[in-house]
Amino acid sequence: MLLFSFACLLISTSTATPLTPTSCLSHNDCSHLQDGTHACFFNTQEATGFCFQKQKLTTSFIELNADNTTAVSNNTVAPAAAKDVPMPAMQPADPATEPEFGDGSLLLHGDTNQAATLSISSGKNRYSLSNDAGTFAVEHASKGKVLSAKSNGDVLFAVPSVHARSISSKKSLLIDGFNQWRVVVRDEYDGESPSGLQGWKSIPLPVASGLEPPNLPIGISTECNVAMLGGPGIFQNAGSIKKEFTFQDPSIKHVRILSNFHFIDNWSGQSGFMKVASLNPSEAMDETEYTTPGVVWARQYSITPRGPDSMTKTKMASLNVCGNPEIGEHLFANKIDVVVPVVRGKIQLIFGSTWELQNTGKIPCSWGISGLKFLVR
Repeated sequence: MLLFSFACLLISTSTATPLTPTSCLSHNDCSHLQDGTHACFFNTQEATGFCFQKQKLTTSFIELNADNTTAVSNNTVAPAAAKDVPMPAMQPADPATEPEFGDGSLLLHGDTNQAATLSISSGKNRYSLSNDAGTFAVEHASKGKVLSAKSNGDVLFAVPSVHARSISSKKSLLIDGFNQWRVVVRDEYDGESPSGLQGWKSIPLPVASGLEPPNLPIGISTECNVAMLGGPGIFQNAGSIKKEFTFQDPSIKHVRILSNFHFIDNWSGQSGFMKVASLNPSEAMDETEYTTPGVVWARQYSITPRGPDSMTKTKMASLNVCGNPEIGEHLFANKIDVVVPVVRGKIQLIFGSTWELQNTGKIPCSWGISGLKFLVR
């Protein structure tokens, strides 16, 4: 019914000889008529439509019911019962304010500072689509605006809940007026060319004269069913690692750090830790100089299964994930979730353990980190 009414808008009165209308299945089916000046318009009750000439529209609507027969000429459409009654002459359209049909499109023009609105009703529910001075809006007749999008990219949902497969934002996402956390930097440790490897450096542990300093190579392991930086055979020496992270927005004052620290094999009561260092805020100091790193997360671990037979080999080996098959990972994944300050858009992270250099240069365990990301709001 709606599209047939649109078709009527395209027609002006004429006394030309009636012609049999050309049926069509899509807009392009009419492109061969009079040098592409026709388009296909459908009756919503039928599977096919008819070709009508594309013209500027006026606001004079002539209702066509699907049940009525019609008398059709090359420029005129009218109900059969009223075919002998002269139809009102249609005035030329003003292209600045009147609706316009194109090939498969409908354009509503509005005067400067005036809204262009299309209303759609069904029973007591009526919605309108409007462009009001550059703000697009979907509005319910009684509940008001349910969605609006401004020309600067701001989008507002005035609904109880939003369900979406994906929502992305360049700056911020607000719910009930509160900024939500969003990821700005992520360390990737999986795939053929993991970007998370870049930038990490080993920090050798100071050793006594005559001893070989430990070597903590930078690598990725998937042996534990998790893509992690480090892992068995990689982070298996005393020492620590560090990396500088840069945020594109220099106005960021705080970041939330999320990661997982993995204890593997026998830690014997030693601890894993994460430290953070910031650029020196003093203008008198070198802008590239970092402050002394401070501990923001630490966890101690010792494999001691409870019970009178807690040190049996069976219990020691239970929950084995990777590494030494005789030692289980009873505290495998530990969540790190801290909020720290940022100075001039840079921060330095340090991960390590409290193990000291062993005689062999190896420790009886290993560790790794996974899922490292930074969030802001």
